[in-house]
Amino acid sequence: MLPETERYTLFANGHYDVTDTIELYGEALLNRRETYVNSYRQYWIYMYNGESLWGAYPDPFAAGWGGMNELSPTPITDHNDSSVSVDYQRFVAGLRGDTLFGLDTWSWDLALQSSRSEGEYWNQRIYADAIYDQYYRSASCVGTVTSIRGAPCVDVDWLDPELLRGNVPDDVAEYAFGEETGRTIYEQLSFEAVANGEVFDLPAGPVAMAIGIHYREDSIDDTPGELTLSNNVWNSSVAGITTGSDTTQAAFGEISIPLLADSRFADSLELTLSGRYTDVDSYGSGETYKVGLNWAINDVVRFRATHGTSFRTPALFELYLSNQTGFLSQRSIDPCVNWAGNLATNVISQRVADNCAADGIPDNLSGSGASATIVTGGGFGVLDAETSDATNIGIVLTPRNINFRLSIDYYEIEVNDEVSRLGAAGIVGGCYGSEDFANEPLCDLFTRNSSTDPGPFLIDTVRDSFININSQRNTGIDITADYIHQFGFGDLAVNLSAAYQLEDTTNLLGGFVADFNGEAGEPKLVGDLNFTFTRDDWTAFWGMRYVDRTSNVESYGNAAQLYGTQNVNYKLWTESVVYHNVSLQRTFGDWSARAGVSNLFDEHPPAVTGISGEYNTVGRSAFYSQYDWFGRRFFVNVVRTF
Repeated sequence: MLPETERYTLFANGHYDVTDTIELYGEALLNRRETYVNSYRQYWIYMYNGESLWGAYPDPFAAGWGGMNELSPTPITDHNDSSVSVDYQRFVAGLRGDTLFGLDTWSWDLALQSSRSEGEYWNQRIYADAIYDQYYRSASCVGTVTSIRGAPCVDVDWLDPELLRGNVPDDVAEYAFGEETGRTIYEQLSFEAVANGEVFDLPAGPVAMAIGIHYREDSIDDTPGELTLSNNVWNSSVAGITTGSDTTQAAFGEISIPLLADSRFADSLELTLSGRYTDVDSYGSGETYKVGLNWAINDVVRFRATHGTSFRTPALFELYLSNQTGFLSQRSIDPCVNWAGNLATNVISQRVADNCAADGIPDNLSGSGASATIVTGGGFGVLDAETSDATNIGIVLTPRNINFRLSIDYYEIEVNDEVSRLGAAGIVGGCYGSEDFANEPLCDLFTRNSSTDPGPFLIDTVRDSFININSQRNTGIDITADYIHQFGFGDLAVNLSAAYQLEDTTNLLGGFVADFNGEAGEPKLVGDLNFTFTRDDWTAFWGMRYVDRTSNVESYGNAAQLYGTQNVNYKLWTESVVYHNVSLQRTFGDWSARAGVSNLFDEHPPAVTGISGEYNTVGRSAFYSQYDWFGRRFFVNVVRTF
């Protein structure tokens, strides 16, 4: 939940006046982050204790187990720790000037930036050949070697109670457990030149313009550890080397045109136009633009509006990720497992059950057997760039004779061809939860075994590579208010910021449009209300953060009839939550000290029923970014200025 993390940062900047109008400047940033995760896991094997239907002989360590059974002993181990260390460095050197070609109304800036991020990721692993080589064994392996490492084989008593509870003998630990280290290097070199100033005068004021060019080179080189590259990690992802580079060139400009000033209709009216042309080697080129209007009717009322487009080519990792495979259990991704029984107990909705039946899946599918293979990879040559349109319309009110300011903005954002991965459970669950199952594109991203294959009807492969999501649309209202009141004994400042989401719809692959507004992770209303009181060298703060309730009742289906009754079997909603934070600060000349409490009343994340496909949970708690996972905590900050 909260891994051990240490960060070290060194930052320096400086400047030198070359002439009265030209300045040389530079920056240097060095950062190191170290994260250690202490974890545990289960691992398992399969064996027969008697002659099976396929003629295999009993495991030599299965003596004492009667009948004819397939056994799957499942030990536990703490050999599952991992760590990540990232060294990041960034250097900037530039020149800037206050005049251009003798024009005092123009300024310019040239900047060269170089950055490098080198990360090492270490993992404790279980050797695949230590486990798979002993599946359904019928004799001792002593004297043989493992299939991948070529290491001397050790007979493991998988039914030993001590082994099952985590007390692994030394010879078994050396045979089955290992570790590896991978490395990722990301480098970037960029140059940018910008100039801005006044072009000419209009009756309402000067026309201002900015122009610039940008050039950037990016490269990535990710080399997994030796065990991952050799496909010798048990029940974990395997991957190859991811490497690639890209070059981006861009030219951009912006112009600000004052249309009216001190007129009958406006104190000021200003039009802003901007555009950008971007060319990326790995993809191609694209143009974006933005139009803005700022209209101050008087010193009390001001309107503002913008409309613009954006353009993002897929990142290097999204393009060049080498195909990697992982494994997930059938029950963790397939809502059709035991769909009749799960429908009767409201674990799945009627819609999911109907679609499972339409797919010919038996109503008592157990889900036991081989795990599903999950394949992920980059989309070079397939992925399109993300594009978006955004519109914002707002009003700003600043009443006279009171220190108060209120702004209200309405926004619409639509992203097309968003680059994303949906996750295996999201792909399969989205297929069978679709209202248009017969034409649902998600169903084309995985395959099942046929009724005559081994493991009939089990999911064989899920293709969870980076894809372009058709479209995503968000609309909402942002509100910000500030008020300051001066008392004889101090000053009180009140700040309110709130966001109300009206719409959050996603059309994944051109099929059914889903609206997630108000569901888990997507509360309709969030906001902050802060009070700051200052008296001489003292500052007191009280802040409140509000997260609105959410409900998955409607999306789930037939659980809707249970909501609000006294016989609710599944909790598919979260209550609203308010977090309180307080602090007290004192200034002593160049020193200041602040002490406080975050999450003052130790508010816990809301509890929900952990139903697959509906909630991300840890234990009984909804696991989303809006909620506080640290609980009540105390802090002290001491600052010295020079």
